[in-house]
Amino acid sequence: MRVLVVGEGDHEEQALPILVKQLNCSIQDAAFDRIKNTRHIHGKGSRILKKAVGWSIEAQSRGFDALVLLMDEDGDADRRRAIEEAQASHLHPIPHACGIAIRTFDAWFLADQLAVSRVLGRTVQRQADPEDVRNPKGQCTALIAVGEIATLAEFYRLVAHEMDLAAVGERCPHGFRPFAERVAGLGSAG
Repeated sequence: MRVLVVGEGDHEEQALPILVKQLNCSIQDAAFDRIKNTRHIHGKGSRILKKAVGWSIEAQSRGFDALVLLMDEDGDADRRRAIEEAQASHLHPIPHACGIAIRTFDAWFLADQLAVSRVLGRTVQRQADPEDVRNPKGQCTALIAVGEIATLAEFYRLVAHEMDLAAVGERCPHGFRPFAERVAGLGSAG
């Protein structure tokens, strides 16, 4: 199965396709694009629903079998509701998995301290509940400040290969777990 993975920025570009392929072994190809690059869809529903459906149409036109779309919640409860609306919509022409990272994608990389420890080559203590961290990107930046990893994108890519996805689901039950379940279910209904 070929999947178009859509996220918000540079940090997701390498790590998110890795996570998607680990969550669903039937995905052979996971190409990335940025959410802002979509066409505008007219009609009823939230702006996010329209973007998600627009990306489904775009993914289908590019020959992909499914769409995975992830946005950061950024403390905005309306985004959570809009992602749920987008996931439930029957307007998508292809299978889709829409998700929201609470508060941000960066929080997922605080969830498995063993993976972080392996990547950084030093013992990292269990972090606070990732979905409650006010500035997860800042916390990740602090973790890599001492060491050889130059960028957050590189850190996320390396940790994505090492993560215990079940542990991340336990520590990020409102964002990662539903997203993981949706991605795992792609292609299973037909």
